[in-house]
Amino acid sequence: MNKIVISCSGKFYNLHLAEELIRHGYDVEIYTTYYSRKNRFWRLFVKREDVEIIDTNVVRTLFPLAVTMKLFPQMRYYWNAIFDFWVCCCLFAKRGGGVDFFIGWSGMSSISMKMLKRYSPNTKLILERGSSHIEYQNQILKEEYKRFGIEYSIPKREIRKEKIEYSLADRISCPSLFVTRSFLSQGISEKKLQRNNYGTYFKSSSPSHAQKVSKFIVLYLGTVSIQKGCLYLFQAIKDLPLEIDDFEFWIIGGVKDEMKDVLDSFKRPNWRVFGFIQQQKLPELIQQTSVAVFPSLQEGLAMVIPQVLSLNIPVIATTNTGAEDLLELGYDVEICEIRDSKAMREGIMRQHKNYQNVQGRPKRSHNELSWAEYGKRYNNFLKEF
Repeated sequence: MNKIVISCSGKFYNLHLAEELIRHGYDVEIYTTYYSRKNRFWRLFVKREDVEIIDTNVVRTLFPLAVTMKLFPQMRYYWNAIFDFWVCCCLFAKRGGGVDFFIGWSGMSSISMKMLKRYSPNTKLILERGSSHIEYQNQILKEEYKRFGIEYSIPKREIRKEKIEYSLADRISCPSLFVTRSFLSQGISEKKLQRNNYGTYFKSSSPSHAQKVSKFIVLYLGTVSIQKGCLYLFQAIKDLPLEIDDFEFWIIGGVKDEMKDVLDSFKRPNWRVFGFIQQQKLPELIQQTSVAVFPSLQEGLAMVIPQVLSLNIPVIATTNTGAEDLLELGYDVEICEIRDSKAMREGIMRQHKNYQNVQGRPKRSHNELSWAEYGKRYNNFLKEF
């Protein structure tokens, strides 16, 4: 039985990955800061509830660090370094402990990877990178923040650390073709990259969302921020040739300070801002909508896209969201360029025409979007090493 160590300081998709690899028979040990099924007392103070069912004996947590990361997120670089050092010390005490595969998240794995490279040279090192190559990410965000009159740059130490991790890794796991392209553009060998789209546990509970709603509803699901390209979506919604009573625009997600004034300047009476909604409550809301738009400037694969598609809601998304991969699989996805409000508006109007003329949408199988399929693909990657 192959031994796998998964190392991730926060809640990304590490627990989904761990759960699936355990199902495939791997001996998995997980390092993270918090797991609600293990840190039961702290559930009184933390909203997060992990749906993944994993034996708590294989999960090692560092809850005090989870608290400091929550209270002082601006010090993320230092918290990730402390987490990485903790994982390194745990593994060093066992001199690698016969680890066959180390799967670590970018920005928080360089210390552990260096130690394993030296003391456990047979361990295969896999780096999980959920966004584009950090140099590409830095460049596109610098450009965008400049449009808002804000000086922005990813700290050089973070860039250095990630590039060290890229060089140490035997494989870099990318969630989309967009991310893969960004690494190729920075000179990373294609042989080093493995592409695996994220999954979802959402499933449609109705044969057709269109039969349930009486009004055309456009959905944005995610944090309202500069990086997410929300300005361009707001412009597209403002310019829709529809009467204000004929549609609604729903925003589900928190609003960053940098976008509060922008949102207020665009907001109309038919805009509904829900704020953060727990994952378990999302399907009921999503299935009431008509189309979802994701205008991100830089995102590996927005996890909300598989969620929305699994509920039979069509998607309009930019080239830089990872949605192109799901278009290849035949899902109801329309791709547009970043910052292209006109294309978003035209896409929304096409969906509005469909909404008017088509009573219901046929359901289709969403097996490719499940975490189970994600786990199968990951298992195949490990076997190919």
